[in-house]
Amino acid sequence: MAYFREASPYRLEDVEKISGEHSEVLEVGDKWAVVSVADYSRAMVFKGALRRGNLAPIRKMGDYLRPGFNVIIEVRRLKRGDIEPRRHGCGWVVTKITREELMVSPAYYRDAANLFDFMGTKGKRRGQARPREVDGLGAFTGEAVQLIRSFLTSWNGISLSGIMDNLSDAHPVIKDRLDCVEDLSDFLEGQPRFFTVTSQGFVYLNGGHEANCVQEEIKSRLPRLDVGIFGDEAVIIRKPWRVGGVIKPIIRDEETRVVAFDTERASNGDCEYLSTVQIAIIDAVCPQAYIFDVIDWSDRDFKTSKLKHLLESKRVLKVVHDCRGDSAALENYGIELTNVFDTAVAYTTIMEQSNVRYTPPPNFTQLCNVFGRFTPQRNSKNVYQGNRNFWASRPLTDNMIDHAASDVMGLATNVYDNMTSFMNPAWKSRFNALCTKSLGH
Repeated sequence: MAYFREASPYRLEDVEKISGEHSEVLEVGDKWAVVSVADYSRAMVFKGALRRGNLAPIRKMGDYLRPGFNVIIEVRRLKRGDIEPRRHGCGWVVTKITREELMVSPAYYRDAANLFDFMGTKGKRRGQARPREVDGLGAFTGEAVQLIRSFLTSWNGISLSGIMDNLSDAHPVIKDRLDCVEDLSDFLEGQPRFFTVTSQGFVYLNGGHEANCVQEEIKSRLPRLDVGIFGDEAVIIRKPWRVGGVIKPIIRDEETRVVAFDTERASNGDCEYLSTVQIAIIDAVCPQAYIFDVIDWSDRDFKTSKLKHLLESKRVLKVVHDCRGDSAALENYGIELTNVFDTAVAYTTIMEQSNVRYTPPPNFTQLCNVFGRFTPQRNSKNVYQGNRNFWASRPLTDNMIDHAASDVMGLATNVYDNMTSFMNPAWKSRFNALCTKSLGH
């Protein structure tokens, strides 16, 4: 039955084209479809009409249209060469077609207060029920969600079978768990924050949140801190043979240790070289910043020092904000940074699990403001911004020491602990994959 039953506002025999017509899909083949037009006339749709306005081509018509779908069309009358439409009793050819929008995501998932329901009772607001989404893939849930989101971002509305066809490059665990349309449908229906699955078997991406909404919700759950200048208590180490006294106790510990890590680099034309390497032990009772002044170290000093051992150790987790530059610089000295918790990646993961479209990670100060609830006090800010050779000069000034220490002490002051508490365990595989990509190995 046609979508509109009332009389058409125009006489079909008097027009050659119709735009903005509401219609219903009547029949669907592999390369064509038939839709209703006004007074029960019929129009044929070819795949070329679907590609207009869509970023991705389709493999078959059934991946985009199903009988009963409501659509908006533009049509023209048949021409002499339109043989196929005549065979199907059609008097029109569709030149453009779009599907009508579906419902938005359930109201519960549009409330920023419910973004972190996986945290259980922590931060729970009185009187609110907290339904859990089905994490059918465990730690690989986020990776699967983000992969399917990437399909729907360029072309919203794909059949379940169409998504199955695109899972060939997915992680083996995902392919094993989602090995049939029924399992895929169950998984997607268990993620109402991200997807809507229609009765016709099509999947749509739901609208998400703005990044600032998620940030404000996080800040509302954390107490505000007042911190001073971090550089006042920093320990400066210049000689390579003195590094072992700091590093050995960390490496010897039988349990995995967590240290905040950062580097400062100077530029010699197009080439960057290390000026300082700094760490702070996060799980210590009183975190302490250590600044290793490495600007005059030789390649041998780097290769034989315990600092290389620490940065390459898989038993020591290095917490760093945006490790790409640090990793690239260390490779020039024969050091392969491993086992990192990249706070820029953690931010991206938290935004993704909250159904926020991609936004660039915040800078270090903004990160501390959201997840540490403090603003680092940096005396070096103005000097650093206007001086590219700031880190090439010696001796280290108070401004330089303060800046270097604040980069690691800021991460050691609640930022790491708070970020891990806001990360959904179901997105662990996605987070690990992004960290590995940032390292660039």
